[in-house]
Amino acid sequence: MSNQVHMTASDRREALIAAAVRTIRTNGMLESSTRTVSAEAGVSTGLMHHYFDSYDDLMAAAFERVAAEDLQRARDLVDGLETATEQLDAIVSEFQPARDAWQFQWWMDAWSSSPRHPAVRDIAAKLNSGWQGLLEQILRDGNDSGEFVCADPRASAWRLLALLDGLTIQVVAQTDGPGREDVERWSHHLARVETGRA
Repeated sequence: MSNQVHMTASDRREALIAAAVRTIRTNGMLESSTRTVSAEAGVSTGLMHHYFDSYDDLMAAAFERVAAEDLQRARDLVDGLETATEQLDAIVSEFQPARDAWQFQWWMDAWSSSPRHPAVRDIAAKLNSGWQGLLEQILRDGNDSGEFVCADPRASAWRLLALLDGLTIQVVAQTDGPGREDVERWSHHLARVETGRA
């Protein structure tokens, strides 16, 4: 293609991931394709396949870029707070779809496409475990400090994550479901229940 420019292999790969992020943000993961991403990047589909074995691998790389940044932002938020109570409240509030609805749409696409795209499934599982691990550590720290009474931090973290995911889906995917304020209130209530503060 005439508008291709010379880049190092590393820069070209990063450019392709960035193009995939832009394309998927606009069209969704399920509506994007090798053709739409290559057009956004200004390269041939053949060149794309030189850097990624399959479109599945490119989708996974783009999803990981966005989702890992979200998780790192949450970790940075937690690191800036002193108590486990503040950390848990901040994570619950940060998770709400009013802040990052388009990014949560990526998660919905990733979950729905996982049976057909193993690379996306593996990245989603890794990052989901990262969120669970972050919550579990906060709960353990809260137990140690005496702020929380949580008998099984691992199970409580999974329950919290499942609730946050499920309620967010209702807000993002439904027009007649609960509102964002309801979801945030319910999420904070369950966090208090799981930590013995209700």
